[in-house]
Formats: sequence, C-alpha cells, structure tokens
Amino acid sequence: MSLTAEEKTAVQDTWGVVAKDLKGNSIKVFLHFFTMFPEYQKLFRGFADTPMDQLPENRRFKAHAFTVVSAINGLIDNLDDPEMLCELLVKTGQNHAKRSIKIGDFKNLNDCLMDLFSKIFGEAWTPVAKSGWSKVFSVVLEKVAEGLKLNE
Repeated sequence: MSLTAEEKTAVQDTWGVVAKDLKGNSIKVFLHFFTMFPEYQKLFRGFADTPMDQLPENRRFKAHAFTVVSAINGLIDNLDDPEMLCELLVKTGQNHAKRSIKIGDFKNLNDCLMDLFSKIFGEAWTPVAKSGWSKVFSVVLEKVAEGLKLNE
C-alpha cells in the first residue's frame, strides 16, 4: 500500500476516534449502511424484519456490526504488516464468497464508511485523511476480490 507517512497517521488518528467505542460505533456504522442501502438488511435473517429504530437493541445486529468493525480495526492495526493485512483481506473475501457476497457489496460498505467518516470526523476529515482512507479501501477491494475469486 502506498500510504504516505502523513496519510497513515491521518488514517490511524481518525480510526482512533472509532476505536474508542467499537461497540457503539459499530452500531452507528451499520445503521448508516442500512440507511444508505436498505436492501442489505433483508440479507440478515436474524434482523431482516426488525424496524430500524429497534436494531440497536437486537443482539444479532449488534454482534454482526461489532464483528465487521472489529475486522476493520484489525486491518488498521496491521497497516505496518502488509503480508498480514493482505491475508486478512483475502480470507474475508473467501468467507463472504460462501454467502454469495459480491465485490460491489464491499464497495457499497466502503462508500458508506467514507460518507460516515466525512460526517463524524469533522475537522480531522482532511484531504490527507480522505486520500489515506481511499488508498486503504482500494487495497481492501483488491484483496477481498482476490478472496472472492478463490471460491468461484
């Protein structure tokens, strides 16, 4: 990944805001995701028909949201270890291929995160932070796509 030192610091610093409350922020991420892309909620049997305002109390919703945001946390923790980072992403692709998840679905999540970040990071959402996150998500999509193809 070709992050500059400034971009890497911006990515880690902005993620630090999220990491302070992974459980609470994971709920915010998925509520935002389902607001932007409501069709995805129907893919989750455990909360497919749960009204949006009741999702934060649904244990399956909270568990899934926390799992995803924890995985992103692991990616940010491994920015200094490209081999581990790539392996985590390829494995993520392989795991999701079994559920017929496509690369476009990951792109939608990335778009959701970029939109949410622009709203929650305030002044910390600088052009450098945005560029850093764009590069991170570019690698995410590339490596997840590799994993998805391994299971075709």
